[in-house]
Amino acid sequence: MTTVTTVAALLPLAYGWGGTDSWMAPMALALAWGLIFATPLTLVLVPWLFMAGQDLRGMLSRGKKRSE
Repeated sequence: MTTVTTVAALLPLAYGWGGTDSWMAPMALALAWGLIFATPLTLVLVPWLFMAGQDLRGMLSRGKKRSE
């Protein structure tokens, strides 16, 4: 929710609606697109990596039990 409001607030600055600022527009674009890219990546990739690590740990512990 915070990302959506931040990106929405940056859009007028980034695309020059209501005025232009040659120094602020590139920064606003980079910030907005970075948030748009990183938020879904974080919400999907981090839990997936955590689950994959748990599965791998479980498979290794089962393999050790079988070899004993």
